Parts: sequence; C-alpha cells; structure tokens
Amino acid sequence: KGDIEMNFAKFVKKSLDDKRLSVRQVARQIDIDPSFFSKILSGKRSPPAEERVLRKLAKLIGVDSTYLIFLTGRIPSEFQEYFLSENFIRSLHETIKSNKPLSAKQISNIPSESVVSSEKPRPKETESAGCGGSISEDLL
Repeated sequence: KGDIEMNFAKFVKKSLDDKRLSVRQVARQIDIDPSFFSKILSGKRSPPAEERVLRKLAKLIGVDSTYLIFLTGRIPSEFQEYFLSENFIRSLHETIKSNKPLSAKQISNIPSESVVSSEKPRPKETESAGCGGSISEDLL
C-alpha cells in the first residue's frame, strides 16, 4: 500500500496505544467491522472513506477530525468548495513554492462559492491572488 495508508495506520495505531484502546473496542464504537479495522491498521486496506466514521474515530482518539481526514488523502467536506476554486489552488501552490503564509488580503480574495456548476461557465477575466495579472477562469 501507499504512504498515505501507512501514515494513517501508524498514526491511528500509536494513538490507540497511547490511549490504551483496543482495536475491537474502537471498531465497535465507530461502527465498522473489527477485522476490517485491523486490516486498515496493518496497511492491508485503505482508510475508511466515510467522514462520519473518521470523525467518530478522531473524537475517540482525541485528535482533530479535519487532520485525520487529510491524513487519509481526502479533502474534508468543509474544505471542498475552497479546493474547487482556481484562485485558492493558485494561492496555495504559490504559498508552498515560496514557503510564506498567505496574507489576510490573499485569503479574503479567495471566493467562497464553488467554481464547479452544472453548466459550463463562460470565461471571465479575473485578477489572481498574489500574481497581479489577469487570467481566464475557464476550468471546464
């Protein structure tokens, strides 16, 4: 399996050990089969896809549910609309490349609505956060 599954598994196993919780006990509390949960923790299966399960697990082991969901390689539902924004992705990419945090102005320029809709949007000119130039937002 990939690094994501193993990082998730190692993190959860360590958390279970630290809290002295058994695999079977936790599996029952998060409503998944103990055998399946054991396979997840050994890296033989991928982490659960259901946010409901991951949020229950996070609460039991005392970690932020958003962090745990990101550890699975998924985007938590409360962040998905941002990750569908071209400006957000561009700003995130620039921030990672520059190793500088986003400014308050850059954050405020991130649109709150999703750029994906049921009909193809018409291209429009917009100023990109942090670039100073105009770009076309024709994503679909």
